[in-house]
Amino acid sequence: FFPDTAAGAPLDILLLELLPALPFLHQHVLGHASMDYSLNAALFQSWEGPLTFCIGLLFLLPLVLCNLRNWHQAGLLPSLVLSVVAGCAVVVIITLVFSTADWGLHLHHYFIALLGYLGARGNSRMASVARALCLGSLLNGIARYGDTDGLPIWTQGTGWYPPSGSIDVASKGARSQVLFTGAEIHGDQLQLSWALAKDLTAWNCSSAAGLKPTEDAVFVVEMNHIEIYRGHERSLSASLPNGSAAAERFY
Repeated sequence: FFPDTAAGAPLDILLLELLPALPFLHQHVLGHASMDYSLNAALFQSWEGPLTFCIGLLFLLPLVLCNLRNWHQAGLLPSLVLSVVAGCAVVVIITLVFSTADWGLHLHHYFIALLGYLGARGNSRMASVARALCLGSLLNGIARYGDTDGLPIWTQGTGWYPPSGSIDVASKGARSQVLFTGAEIHGDQLQLSWALAKDLTAWNCSSAAGLKPTEDAVFVVEMNHIEIYRGHERSLSASLPNGSAAAERFY
């Protein structure tokens, strides 16, 4: 649908093309309120992730139904259903094969937006709004991540899940807060360093290098909820798994 401003629809381009694209063009900002969940195996760790997607689907349901109506009126709804079912079957089979190598399904938001844009057919105003929403989400993903690496739909492991942990410094005060002062990768070695805020203030430095091990504090370092260090030291050098693909699972 392309608005004909000369025919008395001067606001169509604003109401149907620009304004609907804005919310999902800033989808990362919306994620601060709804949490940044992904469609992957990790999503089902708790009920919050599926509930978030269900609420989003309810919001988009009118647009989906209107676009399905357009497909029906064009006489193409049966072929659409068959194509979707066949595509889902192929994805499920490939996912089962990949799962033997610890790879899982991971649908990025801008991959879903691309499919939604292609599926929003017709010249109705609702189809135009649906395409604008999908275009905003697609541009958000491409602009934020800078490439099309997120378009493949399989990644290693169970995938990303929003962190829910926090550092409790109330018992000892903010000066006992743990601050990371270094995080570097050299070859297959991950080098981390940290210190208490009060130590950095006392030493007038921003690095934990040179600080002696503490006697009254025990530090615990976890990567992907796996404990890799517990002790009094203020730095750590850990070996990453072989291969860049395996190493990415630690971030």
